[in-house]
Amino acid sequence: MTSSTNPDPQRETQAASVYQARLQQYTKQAEQLGERSKLLSNFRGLSFGAFVISAIGWMTSDSPAWPVLTVVAGAAFGCLIVAHSRVIAREDTALRWRQVNDDALKRVTSGFKELGLDGAEFRNPIHPYADDLDLFGKASLFQLINRAHSKFGQSRMSAFLMNRCPGSELAERQAAVRELTPLLDFRQELEALSLHTATPLGETSSGQGSKQRGPKVVDPEPLLAWAESEPKLILQPALVVAATVLPILTCGWIAFAFFKGWHAITWIGPLLVHAILLLTAQGYVGSVFGAVSSHQGAFLRFGPMLRLVENAKFESQVLSELRRVTQVQGLTPSARMRSFERIVSWFAFPHNGLVYPFFDLLFLWDFHCVFALERWQRETGKQLRTWFQTLGEMEALSSLGGFAYDNPDYAWPEVVTDRTCFEAKGLGHPLLRERRVTNDVCIPTGGRALLVTGSNMSGKSTLMRAIGVNVVLAQAGAPVCATEMIVSPLNVRTSMRMSDSLEQGVSHFYAELRKLKAVLDACGGEVPVLFLLDEILHGTNSRERQIGARWVLAELIRNGAIGAVSTH
Repeated sequence: MTSSTNPDPQRETQAASVYQARLQQYTKQAEQLGERSKLLSNFRGLSFGAFVISAIGWMTSDSPAWPVLTVVAGAAFGCLIVAHSRVIAREDTALRWRQVNDDALKRVTSGFKELGLDGAEFRNPIHPYADDLDLFGKASLFQLINRAHSKFGQSRMSAFLMNRCPGSELAERQAAVRELTPLLDFRQELEALSLHTATPLGETSSGQGSKQRGPKVVDPEPLLAWAESEPKLILQPALVVAATVLPILTCGWIAFAFFKGWHAITWIGPLLVHAILLLTAQGYVGSVFGAVSSHQGAFLRFGPMLRLVENAKFESQVLSELRRVTQVQGLTPSARMRSFERIVSWFAFPHNGLVYPFFDLLFLWDFHCVFALERWQRETGKQLRTWFQTLGEMEALSSLGGFAYDNPDYAWPEVVTDRTCFEAKGLGHPLLRERRVTNDVCIPTGGRALLVTGSNMSGKSTLMRAIGVNVVLAQAGAPVCATEMIVSPLNVRTSMRMSDSLEQGVSHFYAELRKLKAVLDACGGEVPVLFLLDEILHGTNSRERQIGARWVLAELIRNGAIGAVSTH
């Protein structure tokens, strides 16, 4: 029995109104902070100009007013730098919250196909069902569900869709997703912070009229490779002593020469020693700085995500365990990441290009930054991958929670283990909204199959994809596009889309045979097979096709599988 339905207009209005209100709030906030940033930028320029003029006046005039003006202008310039950086950070936060709600609004108004992250990099042509069920790529299930912007988060989200969650863990994951569903502020803050790790400042897309650009996902492997390696400079005691003592001796010598009235050329000797030390370590220092601050310091932005997870209070076992995992050997992730951020902020001083070379030459600043980073590396580096994996798991679970929040009329499936079955009422395809057709589907025991018939364009393939996609959702721990659903653990296998390959010498017919063989080979395992076969063996004549199709279907049913087969 089928009935044509559209999404509940009231539900869509409620979800859209929440996101629309938030979108307007953060758009206005970002605009106000942008105006304030421009004003502070102008004042910074004026104060710096005043500082330069007063400094010149101090050097060329004996008036006692010039030193005072120089100090005041310099202090004002420093204060304005601090104030401006805070406003820029707040503006950046508002921009990212605006994008989070703009993306959320697209998901509940059928605009999700415009989102930048579609998971195309996870497409695998030999996966048992991913391509047939549109899990990745344009207008895919991943594009609709995913809220993760980190590499670990997206990888974990793709794993949720491509791998069945074991029955012993599925109920716990579902409980975690249920707990996250109403936590809108937590989920959106996690997404905004994740977006902050992926997109450099100023590259956030606007929610009002500007073209969206997909955020660039940062690969954390260079950082992890450095963190998990052994330090080098700090293991050289002579170098540590030299980098500590030489600046003190050099500053003392320069001060002594200055007060003695000696020519500045007398400073060259000590500074030349400093320059030689810096040049010998330049390559290693550059590699360390590149590892920890690639993509404009995006790695530094994982700290707030860790702090958010660390401070959250959860009831479900999965989420509580994720919080506990971050507490390794008494290390607090947020505190260790704040320490990391503070050290790298010292390292970021090179961006002040006019001042830094002289400062570094005098104080050997690069060495002290590397020493501090390597101490952090020894104490914390081995735990970093665990923290990234925890954040990735949390992002994937939060994505499923957001999907559930956007679709409160979807059912939470009941998973049974005492029989092989798939039973659903009001089953629809989650990627369709305006023209969704729902069906009641019942396969109560193993060894049974549905025969789906109808003319071309009648929706046979869509019905079978709806079955497959909703089983994938159920076994990922998410709600399903149905009013009710009972399902047992199933090993999904499909043969729906076929493509030949001239390069590999594979015909369309042979490609289908390989898929059918993979479906048959999956039978006989611990988990029963759910097969979805769309007009099988249509690359041969009618008589051989019927014989082959009957044999394939008989073998599947004999092995206790369930599924659906379409035909004209």
